[in-house]
Amino acid sequence: MGVISLIWININEILCKREERKIMIKVMVAKSLMLREKQSAFVSFRYDPEMVKKIKTIENRTYIPDKKEWEIPVSSIESLKTMFPDQEIIVETKQENEYTVPDDFEFKSKLMPHQLEMIQYGLNNQHFIIGDDQGLGKTCESLAYSILMKEMEQVEHVLIICGVNGLKENWAEEIEKHTYEKQMILGARYTQKGTLTANRNEDKIEDIKNLDLYPDVYFLITNYESFRNQEFADEMIRAVSLKKIGIIIFDEIHKCKNPTMLAAKNILKLKPQHRIGLSGTMIINSPLDAYMALSWFGFETRNYYHFKATYTRSKVITKKEPDENGVHQKVKIFIGYQNIEEIQQKLDHCMIRRLKKDVLNLPPKIHKNVYCSMS
Repeated sequence: MGVISLIWININEILCKREERKIMIKVMVAKSLMLREKQSAFVSFRYDPEMVKKIKTIENRTYIPDKKEWEIPVSSIESLKTMFPDQEIIVETKQENEYTVPDDFEFKSKLMPHQLEMIQYGLNNQHFIIGDDQGLGKTCESLAYSILMKEMEQVEHVLIICGVNGLKENWAEEIEKHTYEKQMILGARYTQKGTLTANRNEDKIEDIKNLDLYPDVYFLITNYESFRNQEFADEMIRAVSLKKIGIIIFDEIHKCKNPTMLAAKNILKLKPQHRIGLSGTMIINSPLDAYMALSWFGFETRNYYHFKATYTRSKVITKKEPDENGVHQKVKIFIGYQNIEEIQQKLDHCMIRRLKKDVLNLPPKIHKNVYCSMS
């Protein structure tokens, strides 16, 4: 009788140990807290050092001590299931109330359905890229969103960074066309006839230092190259940190693609509450062009060296010609890209893109050859 009881106890202990190894993982999909996404997956489980070690391999994960949860991208839930095939994973979705454009809010310009859709997208995403096809009104969309934010969140100023210097005057005209707000090109000094006489860095710095003198000016316009001047960049960073500037619109954001340049480094230090990038062609020459935008929005936490190592392939070769010491040097050469779908996945999380054929009811193009004589 005693032997039988001993066997029963041993079997019971084994079953208990098996249950201990099978840890339940709870995943709640809800509004993001730390990650720059609309929604995140919040992962909780009974502490296990080996499981924590695996969770730390997930890109863009972050730990929330107060809740004892790991926040990971929603796109990483499948990776989580692969990591823990023997564990019970329960995934639930918390219903969130989406922000919508108030019915009684009026914009100066009449917005088309796809433009209202963009504003709706922006209300539920703090940082994003408007990647609409050329001609769909990216400028109008970003201005309308900024006007709504002034009403809803009392934003003091909006900074517009022009990736192309020659577009500053164009932005000033668009602001007057689509809004009732005042604008100022930083550093611009005019004659009584309205002729531009100067646009020096000293004047730009003076304008930023004296923002309190322009309470009625909502839109501030400058060019990307301005951030090569460190004093100007420092003043702008200070203004953003004091929340004098609550929104930054970066036009032609794909122009800022080299993170080693001084201007790019200063741009990454600007952390306003809302960041908007405009680009009809986010990736022009290389998938690595997306690094700056993803990093600025908070969707990429690695430095450029590790980002490049993840998405490019290279090999080491030995030079045929020896150097001055007679040594055949070894060099690393680029041979291609890899894991590109991950970059596209990141962009999909922070970019809204529509094509003309999808949102506009336009007739097909008519091509006509017109011959003219050369004078």
